[in-house]
Amino acid sequence: MTPHLTISNTIGLYRFPIDSIVYIAAEGNYSRFKMADDDEQVLVCQLGQLEEIMREQLDKEDNRFLRVGRSLIINLDYVYVINPSKGQLILSNGCGVRYPITASKDALTALKNAYDNGVIK
Repeated sequence: MTPHLTISNTIGLYRFPIDSIVYIAAEGNYSRFKMADDDEQVLVCQLGQLEEIMREQLDKEDNRFLRVGRSLIINLDYVYVINPSKGQLILSNGCGVRYPITASKDALTALKNAYDNGVIK
């Protein structure tokens, strides 16, 4: 069975298959989950809180999620293009669906450098 990220709040309980989470974007006190099937879910939960939940629930060896800047957590399995000069990050599900994301030049440069230096494989 695929592991899930489970988030419970006053509105309900949400279970997200880990493999299907493409990215999570901050929107004030809300977080938008973008899934590989193009589904979206918006929860009342800040990214910092989600990072803590992920640390508690995910295997310590599972390093596929990375905070990029102040407003984004990405699944590294979906990284397709990193273009710091354009402030563009494109994630892809490998089946033709692409998810273009705007991020700061500094955050994308750091992400690209992590790949270039072998920190992320």
